[in-house]
Amino acid sequence: MNKKLISTVLLLLLTCFFTAFTSQSQKTINCSVFIGNVEEMEVQHEPISEINGLGNTIVLKSYIFSRYEAPVVKIKYRLNDKDLKEITATVLQETGHDYVVSFGIPSDYLSVAGELTYAMKVIAGSDIKYFPESLDDNSDDYHNFSTATLQNVDINLSATANIESSIGGILSFNSGHNKVSNLRVVVPPNAFSTADGSDYFTATQLLSYQNKSSDDIILAQYEFSTSQNITKFDEPITIRIAYPDEDNDGYINVGGNTTTYNEKNLRVFYWNELNEAWEIVGGTVDPANNSITFQTMHFSLFAIFYVDLTKESFRPLGRIITPNGDGFNDKVEFANLETDLPSIKIMDINGRLVRKVSTLPYEWDGRDESGRVVESGIYIYQFKVNIKGKVETVSGTLAIAK
Repeated sequence: MNKKLISTVLLLLLTCFFTAFTSQSQKTINCSVFIGNVEEMEVQHEPISEINGLGNTIVLKSYIFSRYEAPVVKIKYRLNDKDLKEITATVLQETGHDYVVSFGIPSDYLSVAGELTYAMKVIAGSDIKYFPESLDDNSDDYHNFSTATLQNVDINLSATANIESSIGGILSFNSGHNKVSNLRVVVPPNAFSTADGSDYFTATQLLSYQNKSSDDIILAQYEFSTSQNITKFDEPITIRIAYPDEDNDGYINVGGNTTTYNEKNLRVFYWNELNEAWEIVGGTVDPANNSITFQTMHFSLFAIFYVDLTKESFRPLGRIITPNGDGFNDKVEFANLETDLPSIKIMDINGRLVRKVSTLPYEWDGRDESGRVVESGIYIYQFKVNIKGKVETVSGTLAIAK
C-alpha cells in the first residue's frame, strides 16, 4: 500500500471516528469505510431437485439483498415438452434491503411426471444475477433456455422407505417447499411383524381415478403397499394427505380454479375390492396446512372426496351381528369417524353401557368390556360427529343373533 493511500485511509478514519466532549455527556460517532468493490445484490435460493407427487403448486422461494433498488425477478420453466413459460414473480420487501420472492408453478401445469426445468433472472438497476449461478457466465443460456445449465427437477409419483418394526418410521413425499408434504405416513413402533424385522413401504399417487359417481371429484388418490404384502397392522398407521387450496380461502382448487367445495366437507375413502366400491374412512381436516389426517389398520387404495355429510353418512352399513366366527357378519364397522371425537357407546335396550369403542378400528364384534359375547337382542349405539362445523349426536340400533 503506497503512502498516499495510507494517508487517505488515516484521514478518513480520523474524520469518521472522533469523540466530542460537552459539559453534560460524551458522544461517539462511528463510520465504516469500504475500499474496493461492494456487492450490490446477493441472491439466495435453495434449489429443488426432486418432487414426489402432483396436485399442489410447486413453490420456488428466493431471498434477495439489494442495496439500492427493489429487484425484479423473472422465472422461466418447462415440464417435459410442454410450452415454455416465463413470468415475473411478486417480490415482497421484508426489512431494509432484504426481499423475498415466493413463486408457485401452478398445479394445473404439473399434470404428469417427468422433468421440470427452471431458471431465475434477478434484476436490480444495472446489476443482474441468475440462478443457477453458472448462467452468470453465459446469460444466453437463460434466453435460449439451454437445459445443459438450468436447474432440473425430477417429478416422480411414488416414494419408498425401509422401515424397521421395532422403531417405526416415516414415509414422506417431497412436495417442493409447500406448507406440508403431499403425503406423510407415520408407522409407529411394533406396528407389523416380519421375519427380518423390517419392510419396504411404498406410496404411489394415481392420476387415473375411479370415481364414486360421475359427479364426484377426487382431489388426491394414493395406493399403499409393502414389499412383504402385510394385510393388517398391529397398531394404527397415521396418514396425512394434502389437498389443493392454493389461495387459502377454505375452498378447494381444481385445475387451478377455486370451486364451491368447502374443505371442511372433505373425507377419506378406501377402495373395497371385495365389494368393488368406495367406503368412507373419515379423517380430520387441518385447514391451516391444507391436509387431512386419518388412521388405518390396513393398506389399500385411498382417496379424498368432497362429501355432503349428514347423520346417515356415519351410520354402519351392517345392522346385524352373528358372532360365530365364520367370517360373515362377525362385526359391524363404523366409518367416517374423526379420531379426536368421543368414543362409541354400545348400550343394551335398558340403557346399560355394554362396551366403549374409542380407538381404531372403530368396530363392534358383539362382545362386552370383559370380552364375552353378549346375549341375542337389540342394542343401541351412540356417538358424536362433526357435521359442517357442528357437533351432532348419531344413534341407532344393532341386532345380535347367535
